[in-house]
Amino acid sequence: MLGKSLRIIYVEGHENLSEVIELALIKMGGFETYGFGNADEALEGAVVIQPDAILVDAAHVNGLASYFLKELRMLDGCRDIPVVLASDRRGVHQIRRYKALGATVVIPTPINPFSLSETILAACSGAAPVDVIPAEADVPDRAAASG
Repeated sequence: MLGKSLRIIYVEGHENLSEVIELALIKMGGFETYGFGNADEALEGAVVIQPDAILVDAAHVNGLASYFLKELRMLDGCRDIPVVLASDRRGVHQIRRYKALGATVVIPTPINPFSLSETILAACSGAAPVDVIPAEADVPDRAAASG
């Protein structure tokens, strides 16, 4: 257990995965967790709970990670909440887009439960996260570079 008690909202539509994520966040991270099965419930919960961070699996916000991020940033008190976004889209362009919309960190799916708590702590502290989508995500797109 990492010993820092933070309130974490997570959005995960599959019950089995939700259980694994919750176990990792509680047992390994010592976090207080609030699980939601869809984006709209999580957005409503974020206003009430005012979490320290949000974990979102892009595939389980009805494929609408962009919608979720935009809506979250417009809610009272939610503009600066760190968001760890798990995505199977690993292209430089997509990662940049998620970050421009407000994702603090983009991690690959499947989510690694062993490094998840450290990744969330890093996102909350502004440190370099452990399990980020590769460094080439910070390299300019070839198309943009060529002109």
